[in-house]
Amino acid sequence: MIAEGHFPRPVIEMLLTIREQVCREQETLDRQLGSLAHEDETTRLLMPVPGIGVVMALTIRHMIDGPSRFGSAANVGTYPGLPDETDTNGRSHWADRLLRNISF
Repeated sequence: MIAEGHFPRPVIEMLLTIREQVCREQETLDRQLGSLAHEDETTRLLMPVPGIGVVMALTIRHMIDGPSRFGSAANVGTYPGLPDETDTNGRSHWADRLLRNISF
């Protein structure tokens, strides 16, 4: 606790109040994302995969959208340029930066 009369106390208390509000908003967002993920069968199937949580499952679901666009399941991994996926010239695929920028 900060001592009474300490010069930065009002500023620190204001920052703590803001932090509490941000935490409450984050909890609300987490609940909403969880609800979205659990409402969709495909997303629910992705979440048990190690390293895939709610946000990643929703991101993959959004990116892939219509699996019929891909000739085979092997082509799905090359679409976002997942690690170790290269074309015949040794270059990584750069189909979608969104997935590439999310940490697994």
